[in-house]
Amino acid sequence: MHRTLLLPIALLLSVSLAAQNMIPPINLPGKVTPAAGTMQPSGKGVATLQTPIDLNFSLKSSNGVRHKESTEVQALKDAKGKIRMGLQPMTPEYEVTNGFNGTFAPNPTSSAKTANIQVGANFAGFNDPSAWPNDNDVAVSNSGMVISVCNSHIDMYQSNGTGVYSQSFTAFFGNNPDLAGLIFDPKIVYDDELDRFFLVCLVGNTAATSTVIVAASTGADPSQTGWNYYYFKYNTIDNTGSWFDYPTIGINSSKLFVSGNTYLDNGNNAGNVMLAYSKADLISNNGTGNFSYWLDLTDNTNTLGFTIHPASYGAAGNYGPNALFVSTFAGSGAVFQAWVYDNANNSFAGYSLQSPQYQVGSNAGQLNLGSDLDVGDCRVKGATYVYDSTSNIGVLHFVFISVFNGSGTRNGVIKADITLDANNTTVNGSAFGLNDGDLAHPGIAFLGDNSRSRDVLVVANYSSATGFPGSTVFSVDANYQQSQYISLQDG
Repeated sequence: MHRTLLLPIALLLSVSLAAQNMIPPINLPGKVTPAAGTMQPSGKGVATLQTPIDLNFSLKSSNGVRHKESTEVQALKDAKGKIRMGLQPMTPEYEVTNGFNGTFAPNPTSSAKTANIQVGANFAGFNDPSAWPNDNDVAVSNSGMVISVCNSHIDMYQSNGTGVYSQSFTAFFGNNPDLAGLIFDPKIVYDDELDRFFLVCLVGNTAATSTVIVAASTGADPSQTGWNYYYFKYNTIDNTGSWFDYPTIGINSSKLFVSGNTYLDNGNNAGNVMLAYSKADLISNNGTGNFSYWLDLTDNTNTLGFTIHPASYGAAGNYGPNALFVSTFAGSGAVFQAWVYDNANNSFAGYSLQSPQYQVGSNAGQLNLGSDLDVGDCRVKGATYVYDSTSNIGVLHFVFISVFNGSGTRNGVIKADITLDANNTTVNGSAFGLNDGDLAHPGIAFLGDNSRSRDVLVVANYSSATGFPGSTVFSVDANYQQSQYISLQDG
């Protein structure tokens, strides 16, 4: 079963995109926010990668940077942990009675409901056990260049697993004194039209030190051609005493978008921030690194967005010149927020879309250990967009976690989508989970072989009190039927 909500047709927003822009209009009034300004970076450089592999690299002990949780999320997870252990009864505020229905399997190797998927060539990436969370990300080029990033490190491989570059981020950026300290939260994306990689990472977790770094490869093989990079102190665009955390990135035909949450030094959430860069400028040898920015985007109900996730194009190529974004709320909610970037006016429009109820569960148990694994919260963890020009229908696919099936405590993956056509905006979603454990920290990729397909691939971590944690992958089709769970890595 899956839940479908058909949103009524309302006043069309004047900046809604035409069909040729590959995004049918969202048929609701939206709140339009122009850019707060355009800024020049405070510094830039070139990473020439003269030392491909640092054989003397030694791990530096670090606790990493913990992403902030609100008191609401902490209270929900603490209470549900007690319910799961039988220390307190289930009460109505912790029951999801109108949530997503879905499919649930007893373990990560259940029988297939649709065509099986198979794991192809694979190899171990860089492992830094001294930094947590490791915040790993990966991108793969048309030619098979694999770039893996985690807190502290960047590694490049050929598709057969042969390493061609391995360095700390400190060395990667040439020991730049402006970027001293732990370089964390790396995100990387590959542009298959430009044949270039784009990288974002952060330095500093206080209002005085918070710095954003954006890098672009200058050639198809960045282990040989190098990178341009640009950086700026966050307090040069926001003087409210907050710092930039948890970047998410995405691209359209002309822009690199970088979204973040902002926090005060006392740990309280302050708001959100959005940056837009010209891709052509970033990869140019004469690039400026200039960017537009938006602070504290709100939707048509004047509600702040949280982790506003860009949606890159899922099929081959890109879409544009406009772009789509999606967000949920961290602890619980019954609303998705959709966001449209309007290139002509350099503005964002925010929409509040009714959804089934979602709510974070407890942290996940793990075998033979007294501590639980942190599942995070209900923020969007991945998004992708696909448009079919024949039908003039676009689908925004995304994933996050929520309690499921009335359990009240265990987390499953919600695979949701927002379908846009000329007449209706439709919200769909289904839950996927385990009977005896949790799924968390999901990601998503388009799996279809044409633009009319709605097949996606979902990856997630799993854990339970009766088994060791690991990573799994499964596919979901247009009817919300899933393939078998394939174990990628057992703990």
